Amino acid sequence: MDELKAEVGEQTYNEIVNQSLSLFCTSFRS
Repeated sequence: MDELKAEVGEQTYNEIVNQSLSLFCTSFRS
């Protein structure tokens, strides 16, 4: 996981996580 973080970059990694959480919440509501 740490290697992935280093490659992608902290900011991009956080954006992907936030996007995934948003999609999960949207799907959960539906």
